[in-house]
Amino acid sequence: MRTNRTRHIYPTLAVEGIEAAAVAPGEEAVAEPLPEGTDGLEAELIEVNSDIVDMGADEAVTDEATEVVDELEVATEMLRDIAANGGLDRNGARVLAHYQASINRQLGLPKTTNAFSAEAFGGTNTRAGQTTLAAEGIADQAKDLWKKIVEMFRNALKAIVSVWNRIFDGATRMKARAEKLLGSADATKGEMTNKTFEAQKLAEGLHINGVVDAKASAQRVLDEAEELPALSGAAKGFAEAVMKSVAEGGAGAVAQAAGTMGKALSSNFAKVADPASVGMAAPGEGLELRKSGALPGNKAIIAIVATEGAKADAAAKVGYKLGTFDASKKVAGDLKMPTLTQADVKDIGTKIGQAADKVLGYKGAQKEAEATATKVIAMAEAKAKEESKGADGKAVEGAMSGAEARSLTKGAMSSVINGIPPLAAFVLNAGGMCLQYAEQSLKQYGKPAAEAKPAAAAAPAAAAA
Repeated sequence: MRTNRTRHIYPTLAVEGIEAAAVAPGEEAVAEPLPEGTDGLEAELIEVNSDIVDMGADEAVTDEATEVVDELEVATEMLRDIAANGGLDRNGARVLAHYQASINRQLGLPKTTNAFSAEAFGGTNTRAGQTTLAAEGIADQAKDLWKKIVEMFRNALKAIVSVWNRIFDGATRMKARAEKLLGSADATKGEMTNKTFEAQKLAEGLHINGVVDAKASAQRVLDEAEELPALSGAAKGFAEAVMKSVAEGGAGAVAQAAGTMGKALSSNFAKVADPASVGMAAPGEGLELRKSGALPGNKAIIAIVATEGAKADAAAKVGYKLGTFDASKKVAGDLKMPTLTQADVKDIGTKIGQAADKVLGYKGAQKEAEATATKVIAMAEAKAKEESKGADGKAVEGAMSGAEARSLTKGAMSSVINGIPPLAAFVLNAGGMCLQYAEQSLKQYGKPAAEAKPAAAAAPAAAAA
């Protein structure tokens, strides 16, 4: 059951979406100058994380808007059937007006923006005609809303280009910081003066299943950076299968398209038996959750995979999220972090530098994802707003409905452009924390304590007078 959101759909689609993007697909942003006295990595990550939160909020609005289009189409078909059987009377028209006002509130439109007037349903000879007019008015509203959703897809793609440019900029800065750490480790002299230091936030951000091991965390950051192309490839494969299904109009191909990502992930993602254990709700009929291995901060990549026989409404939810590996695992409070050896500091600097290179190496795959998303948008505009019907105007048996096509289209867009950026941002966030831990460890070294000087010899006693 959908809940009404405080953000109305039309203002969000019409205003926020248009403002979302400063960089067009195919272009690259110029890195902003670094703040004086810093490498700017933390500031860049704050911006990236904020943009990703906004993307999630906009996707939720798009989800709701798509559901409204489906409802309007159902109402249209019902009214056409009623018109064929004599039409609505005045009381039925008032109920319809109430329904229309409710939809308008949800869309953020004035409640008086109706496709008909209830008072026009008075005479028996006009009821069928007025009901038909109401049906076509609501159908036009559904088409207009879908056009706005397609525009939202375009704006989302522009926004994601900006986010990716920030991610690549952050990876460049993280690589430079890792190289600086290696130099600092070589230059650090003296003995370890503190074997532990307080860093609770770092402990919470780096622990893996309750255990803090900075070297293991750095290795997992590198592992996930290496996984980005495979995850992106699975999402791209799903989107391409969706496009083929929608283009051919065959509802029977929906499950095959949905299963593409599941097959790509089956080898290295474990099935989640209890969604609450990873901090998520049950995904719904036709879906299952799978998770990656444990990541720093007790995180995991959660894959939402369609099962065999899944329908379009389930397949639309296929994708990735960053979730919890094991909700029961936490680190102890007031934890003191062990100071790393200089060799361990260099190991972490090397791995995080390699992870940064992997993210930067994703640029080619990201361009392919942009191209795929552009094709999905074109398909959405051309196909997803139409029902598959034969020459007699009746739905073709086994053909994909407009609602199914829209649902799959939205799922394809989501899997291609919304799933991977949070994972890349996670690599930068966790990598940055590994660097912070290593940097703090080097501060625990100093010059050996100066040896105590021997006490000065007592002055000879004065000669006796």
